[in-house]
Amino acid sequence: MIEARGIHVSIGGSLVLGGVSVSVAPGSLVAVIGANGAGKTTLLRTLSCLLPLGSGEIHFNGKRIDAMAPHLVARSGLVHVPQGRQVIPHLSVEENLLIGAQQLRGLTRSARAESLEREYLRFPVLRDRRRVFAGALSGGEQQMLAISRGLMMQPKLLMLDEPSLGLAPKVAKNILAVLRDLANGGVAVLLVEQAALSALTVADFALVMQGGRIVLEGSGSDLLTDPGLVKSFLG
Repeated sequence: MIEARGIHVSIGGSLVLGGVSVSVAPGSLVAVIGANGAGKTTLLRTLSCLLPLGSGEIHFNGKRIDAMAPHLVARSGLVHVPQGRQVIPHLSVEENLLIGAQQLRGLTRSARAESLEREYLRFPVLRDRRRVFAGALSGGEQQMLAISRGLMMQPKLLMLDEPSLGLAPKVAKNILAVLRDLANGGVAVLLVEQAALSALTVADFALVMQGGRIVLEGSGSDLLTDPGLVKSFLG
């Protein structure tokens, strides 16, 4: 679904990504783990074309996209749910969801209603809170809303930056289970997480980043049993 080759990115004259290559197949969940400053967020921002490449290529769904405008990348099916949720606080839950749907051209009213219903079934609390301002939601509810708003755009690839950050363990576990279900249903998922253990338990494949480079990779189950990874990232 996406393949990035030899990505180099510099910010303010400093190299932040040095020769990173990533691929995510349809229906798979790939986790990117690493400490703060490893380059994980920069990787997602680069893949969604919010940051320019120094060198390398990004191909999505068979088309090279690294020179495309970010909004066109999103409309093509590559949807990025950033860290910090970034819901619109003065709009209701349902209004936030409909903003996601509005990014799709030619979506009929009935198709929009079906998308809303699908997200309310995925996260029933959003149905209960659909008239509530997004700014009044709990952190977990805001994260559910951010994910559902992204899913309203009918992504082929969903990228998420630290979706479990700051959440209660039970809520974080439920959100990761939803992401696993999405992958099982055919959506490609690229997940950035500091919570390495939780990410690896749901990931088909994982990449470990350090200093803007990939230093280790393998299946989620294999990396869970890697002594060096356990020592470096799992404590």
